[in-house]
Amino acid sequence: MNVLHITYDYPDSINANKTNAVKNLIDISEEANNNNFYISLNRVTNPKNKIIRVQDQYIEMTTFGLPRGLFFRYTLSNSINRVISTNLDFNNFDIIHAHKLTFEGVIAYYLFNKYNKPYVVSVRQSDFKVLKYKPSLRNKYKNILINSSKIFIISPWMRNELMKVYRNDFKGLSKKIVLLPNYVEYKKYYYEEKNNDIFLMVLNMKKRNIKIKNVENVLRAIKNLRNKGCVIKLDIIGDGDAKKVIEAMIIKYKLANQIKLVGAKNHSEIIEIMKKYKCFILCSYPETFGMVYIEALISGIPIIYSKNTGIYGYFNDKDIGISVNHKNIYEIEEAILTICRKYEYYKNNVFLLQCEDFARKFSKKCISQLYTDIK
Repeated sequence: MNVLHITYDYPDSINANKTNAVKNLIDISEEANNNNFYISLNRVTNPKNKIIRVQDQYIEMTTFGLPRGLFFRYTLSNSINRVISTNLDFNNFDIIHAHKLTFEGVIAYYLFNKYNKPYVVSVRQSDFKVLKYKPSLRNKYKNILINSSKIFIISPWMRNELMKVYRNDFKGLSKKIVLLPNYVEYKKYYYEEKNNDIFLMVLNMKKRNIKIKNVENVLRAIKNLRNKGCVIKLDIIGDGDAKKVIEAMIIKYKLANQIKLVGAKNHSEIIEIMKKYKCFILCSYPETFGMVYIEALISGIPIIYSKNTGIYGYFNDKDIGISVNHKNIYEIEEAILTICRKYEYYKNNVFLLQCEDFARKFSKKCISQLYTDIK
């Protein structure tokens, strides 16, 4: 099958600093015997900054759009016009995969109407932000979902969020929804006695990430616990231009004896290091998926994570950690205390999850099987 992928999230030569989630899925699609062509889009705020690179298997290009959703309809219209201007023969494709509802989905819907090409659409975390702040476009997006062949969601919580948005119309959409998780490298499980009581956080210390990763609320929770007589130690792995911001937080909350900045580690080192810690904590919001949580469970340690985002919904009945309201410092405190008090219980539940071979559902083989019958 010839599949056209349209995505703003492919790490390309224009912007290589995007996650590999979409790239991995397109690569896995090859294993499902699909022939793939992708259009990699990059939003720029300067209309004169027009770039287009055409290759045999892909096109890389820029599209104009103002930040903060200003003139949003024009941004969407510009994206359609830029894709059409490539003069690509859309009749060569059997199906289109739009890798986000609120951006790429609009382009796929246009091609569906013009060329009668079926399409599937992925729903991602950022889509819910657009649905929230652009209510006048909800009917447009409803039509995109109704006319799609399939709706891919990355995490179970997205089903409930779509139901909240579309209420009475959701029943017709529900039958199209397919849970298609991000790929996590399938490794052997780790289970060993931990040799310390230190919690672990892993993050990219870019300034734009610090608020999203909710670092300060975690540090405030640790400070409050210390004031109540419970001393928690935390190692933070990562580096970036916000390191000084985190160092200032540590000084502000007088946590120099409890928080250690470990510095950057490569991926294989992190996987090996993780198994030595007591718990992984990262109360990010928003978080589209967060494969680091899966890697922590593979390493054999419980997790503290945020509700209604990321991997929330995958393990709610397994008690392998605790989900919290990322804004509620008291909930974060209680989660930390509960892990400490019932550590053997949570550690054993993670072991039982490993015995079920849980990570296989995030493997290339399983994702490829889900993607085989894309229509």
